[in-house]
Amino acid sequence: MTGIAPSLACSLAQRVAKNTFFLLLSKIVTHPISFIVEIYLARYLDVALYGKYTFAFSFVAIFSVISDFSLVAITSREVNKYREKAGIYLGTTLTLRFILGVVAFFMVIVFINVLSYPRETALIAYIVGASLIVTTLNNGFIAMYNGFERMEYTTIVTIIWKASGAIYIIAMILLHRGIFIIAVSAFLSAAIALAANIYFSSRNRIKPSFKMDVAKYLMKETFPIFLSSFVMIIYLRISNIFLSKVKGDIAVGLYNSADSLIRAMLFFPASVIAALFPVIGTLYVDSIDSLRRAYSKTAKYLFLIGLPVALGGSVLGEEIMVFLFGESFRSGAIVLRIIVWQMFFMYLSDLYGNTLVGIGKQKIVFYVICLCTITNIALNSVLIPRFGIVGASVTMLITEFIPFAIHPLIIHRYIKYAKTNEIISVVARAAAAVVLMGCIVNVLGGYHLLLRIGAGTIIYFSCLSLFRVIKNDDVMLFRDVMRGIRV
Repeated sequence: MTGIAPSLACSLAQRVAKNTFFLLLSKIVTHPISFIVEIYLARYLDVALYGKYTFAFSFVAIFSVISDFSLVAITSREVNKYREKAGIYLGTTLTLRFILGVVAFFMVIVFINVLSYPRETALIAYIVGASLIVTTLNNGFIAMYNGFERMEYTTIVTIIWKASGAIYIIAMILLHRGIFIIAVSAFLSAAIALAANIYFSSRNRIKPSFKMDVAKYLMKETFPIFLSSFVMIIYLRISNIFLSKVKGDIAVGLYNSADSLIRAMLFFPASVIAALFPVIGTLYVDSIDSLRRAYSKTAKYLFLIGLPVALGGSVLGEEIMVFLFGESFRSGAIVLRIIVWQMFFMYLSDLYGNTLVGIGKQKIVFYVICLCTITNIALNSVLIPRFGIVGASVTMLITEFIPFAIHPLIIHRYIKYAKTNEIISVVARAAAAVVLMGCIVNVLGGYHLLLRIGAGTIIYFSCLSLFRVIKNDDVMLFRDVMRGIRV
């Protein structure tokens, strides 16, 4: 186990920076590949068939929460605290995950038939659903890597996983294969990643073993998070079910094309939060000042990055959709212009939620997510029949605003982060910078999309520096990051 454990002499900034670097590296490598494949696949299938294909993945994603049971977060936390028990945690979680994966696959089969979906849609769901069993085993290994703060293993496995799936899909498209053969990529790529995980585990001499008391403890600890995740996935994916039943495959295809772009842009906050999460609980007990500083800085940077992306997506939504997906997806621009602000809220609300879980306030997160789900289902049932994809988009925007607004008020009670006047100052100056960026993008309206995006990016970050939103301590932290990456 010593081969996988990091040096404890590294500073917090260096450890988080190093882990963030590796997670970002995997996203930087895999996300463009996956997104390009997604675009290629959408153009190959066209709107209606693409809607059918992406619906199957969205439907199965609801049951993926059952197969995962939110074991990643708690397992990584426990391994981080008790590294000598890694083999026990690995063996126990793999056993639990296999059982849960089988249960989830069975539920996919049952519910896709109960809802009376067409045979073609059901077959795709069966194929994708089978991959849940292998995928959840992979996540068990990843939880161990995260607990040891050795995200380089996570990075290697993720690249193997995503790259193998992308290669397979491209090959099937070039061979003009049908939608069912293409869907096999989910199972095949997960199986290849599992082989890599088994290799790394044996190489580091981690011997899995099962203990019933550990299994009971993990299930008890993860149950509140599981409930939160299950309720959350319902409000994140239920729009697809409403749209498919009320408006059909074309509506689902338009909505999911824009949503795939949003998901691609979430890689940065997801990487930062995944790297920070394992140490949140420890810092809350040992060094509240370090946690406060890490939380405040992370929130600031996520805000500064999410804001221009959201405004840019609103201004350039139609051009982006046509440029990426083709003319037949032009109608999906209205979806992008709305849900890009949902993405902005998620940049911060994901940090808020993970912080609350990290300090042991899972129940609060659950209550807020329940409120989100009730709101989401109520709005979807009213807005989708009348407004279609616009109604679904507005519903997601309103729903995601709820944790964005509520969670920071609760967190402040426990870690008392930055003063209100400091927050207002950062928000006001960033808003001024993003308005100037928007003006430049509009002035350059006759130029190529990529040129306008590049010019807007330069203007925005130049204004942040000019308005002193980025200060000396930010520069010093960046230097720590660079040193941490080299550790």
